[in-house]
Amino acid sequence: KKVTEVKIGTNTEVKKLSTRVKIVIPKTLEKIAIPAVPFWSFLYCGNQADWLASSLSSNRNMEGIIDLYFLEGNEFKLVQDLVIDEGVSKINMGAFQWTSIRSLKLPSTVKVIDTLAFAFCGYLSSVELNEGLEEVNAHAFSQCNRLLSLKVPSSVKKLGETCFYAENLLSVEVSAGCTLSSGNLFDAFKGCFKLFRFLNHSAEETPKFSNIKITIDNQSQGDIASLNGYYYGYVNNELTMLTYLGEEKELVLPTKVTINQQEFTSYVIGKSCFYHYCMAATLHPDFDYDYYNPIPVLTSIKVPSSVSDVLGKNTFCHYVRFSEENFGLKELYFDMSKEKVDALECISNIYEGTKVYYQTQDGYVLR
Repeated sequence: KKVTEVKIGTNTEVKKLSTRVKIVIPKTLEKIAIPAVPFWSFLYCGNQADWLASSLSSNRNMEGIIDLYFLEGNEFKLVQDLVIDEGVSKINMGAFQWTSIRSLKLPSTVKVIDTLAFAFCGYLSSVELNEGLEEVNAHAFSQCNRLLSLKVPSSVKKLGETCFYAENLLSVEVSAGCTLSSGNLFDAFKGCFKLFRFLNHSAEETPKFSNIKITIDNQSQGDIASLNGYYYGYVNNELTMLTYLGEEKELVLPTKVTINQQEFTSYVIGKSCFYHYCMAATLHPDFDYDYYNPIPVLTSIKVPSSVSDVLGKNTFCHYVRFSEENFGLKELYFDMSKEKVDALECISNIYEGTKVYYQTQDGYVLR
């Protein structure tokens, strides 16, 4: 008989597994239900075209990023740098959601990216949208939290709600000639807390939610510099730390930064800079959070005196109470006086269980 549907275990049974599980998926499979445990690998007995044509892409009842393999000859190849084949006109709903792809390049023939097509791809850091693309539907790239920059082609006519919701998105460029018949730029990028540059060359209304204002006619002001996992931008000739995408969980922020042969002994921390990284594991505290959503859950941060200000209240915040001792921001050290620490807006929005220290002549003191 053809196997068309599979349900794998219960949460209790799967929790007992200690290694990543590889599952060979026949092309006949139409539906799969997997408990929310993030260490699966799908070895699909077909190629890209078979996967896009199957219903399995949207009939996966699961949470947690999977490694997706396509069969090439007699070997399974991990899909990381995804190049969609020429001739494909639509990426179906949920086609690559929850997969560990690193980069995406679309062919000239794609016109529609459907709902959730690339959602929750936590490793996706590079996306090339094609000229000729017309529709990007709701949540298509939602929670692709390693995506830092994006360019919207002039051919796009429809943008679904939060289709580009990526919490670390820093830079957006909308091409000249882009005219939306459905949706708007604000809703498409709603929830992008860290937007630093929004260059809109089209006649569409520019969103007003950008956290950091820059002079868009001065391109150097919009440059983003990367250094040791930190991303910086210039705001009115003042250096701003925009976000962190390194691997360390205990951070000692730099006392000085040298970028483009210019040394900065003072900088500010941008709004929502470490938002999300200071969170406890919100959904699956018993599991490996780094793999579920591959960003470091920060446990300790030391802020030097060279930080002149911390912008906004969400810089060190998280959504929930810690469910276990292993998760969430435990300690914040400020090389600042108590008066300066008390004046920071972010202090009011730090979880009450986080220990905050300020500096005195005798060392750090618990606030």
